[in-house]
Amino acid sequence: MSAEVAPSTASSDTVELDQANIILNEEFKIWKKTIPSLYKHISTFKPAISQGSAVLEDEKELKRAIVFTDKLVPDKNNGTLSTSVLCSQGSNIYTFETFLPLGVHYTSGANALTSCQYNEHTIEQAIEFGERSQHWVWQNETVNKLFYVGDEDVKFIALAESGALGWFKDGLKPPQKVLCGSEMQGSDVRASVDADVSSDGTLIVKCLPMKDTLTLVGNTRENRGNLVRSIAVDNASTIRCIKFIGSDIFACCSRDNLVRFYSSKSNNQEPVWLLRIPDSNGTIECIGSSLLMPTLVAFGTSNGTIKIWDTRSIRATSGLAVNENPLLRLNHLQQEGVVDIQFSAVSPTQFITVGSKGNVYHWDLEYLMGKGDDDSEIEAINQADLQEECLAFYHTGGCRRSIGTLSKKNTAQLHSTIGELVVTVDADGLVTVYIPFNGRYETEIKEDEALQKENDTPQDEASKSENV
Repeated sequence: MSAEVAPSTASSDTVELDQANIILNEEFKIWKKTIPSLYKHISTFKPAISQGSAVLEDEKELKRAIVFTDKLVPDKNNGTLSTSVLCSQGSNIYTFETFLPLGVHYTSGANALTSCQYNEHTIEQAIEFGERSQHWVWQNETVNKLFYVGDEDVKFIALAESGALGWFKDGLKPPQKVLCGSEMQGSDVRASVDADVSSDGTLIVKCLPMKDTLTLVGNTRENRGNLVRSIAVDNASTIRCIKFIGSDIFACCSRDNLVRFYSSKSNNQEPVWLLRIPDSNGTIECIGSSLLMPTLVAFGTSNGTIKIWDTRSIRATSGLAVNENPLLRLNHLQQEGVVDIQFSAVSPTQFITVGSKGNVYHWDLEYLMGKGDDDSEIEAINQADLQEECLAFYHTGGCRRSIGTLSKKNTAQLHSTIGELVVTVDADGLVTVYIPFNGRYETEIKEDEALQKENDTPQDEASKSENV
């Protein structure tokens, strides 16, 4: 597989592009050979899908987004676990099944897999990975983001590049309900349009960047799609991202590098908290919040910096803008911009970030959390050591993730139940499902065995001998 590069009329440029192509090919070959030692599981497929009745000349310019569903069906006879993903390509949304070795959904205990155990059923079904079972179409719209719901009356929600919201259900190809984004048509806002769903699923907030406006929309069966509240954000200079932090508070970041926090329970147009990040750190591009640690919030910047705050320190300022004092700072490699942050719903210490080139970074804060509440000990940690300890895995897909010019936001997602399971979609439509191998497993086993040995009493050892 090679990354296609558009030809140039200048001979020197052509030579440079050919050399770049050769380098990408070699890097992909090296990555492919090392897959067995890098991943606990990885499977890829590229579905043959055309946009409408014609195949696009340049498929890499087709906007794509992807999310997991909640499907988890174990088959003990075949030793497989099936799940599925929703993938949008332009105005079309498809669902695909993927088959994993049984046991990957256990992170500990006797049933956990130390390494994935494949059989003829797993391999045979993986080959059929690209078979789609359902198809939805949103005519005259390009899907920018997907939210899986899984209710009887709503399968998923889609956000279009125009700013429109669509609610889709099983058995019906077009959206059953649409909240129009016509007020945004004719404006080049595709890179900034964003929305998020509250943790309890009752509210949706979306941003209309060219108008510097936030719109709060109902998402219950009684008020689905109804306008709840509209907030004008003064002097925002284009809103970049919107994110719910729990079920009440939501935050937006903008090019003025001011993060504004609002309460859905208040009718006040003013933010309840403010956080200002110095321009020297790059512009804020995305926000992430933890479901398991509700006070933890992270921000990603255009220069590859990830900054994590405790919202209690922001709230303590009583609504005044505060200077930079993050709990933690991490960095992408080679200052690759941060376009997405997702915290794990399984582990309180793990999260992923997606770079502007599409690379997926896996982080684990267990090293830092192990320091407890001793601030002096935390401050004494060297930044390079912190980076090395917290960066658990780095997925490039053999440099394939960097193909294409469209934003890589919404092209990767963590599974809500299976820890560290990630799905990605590349610019050319290649879908990858993987579980990383972080290289710490054997060490953890030895440490656990040593700790268990220390805790075992002579009486415990005697009872073990009798059982044997």
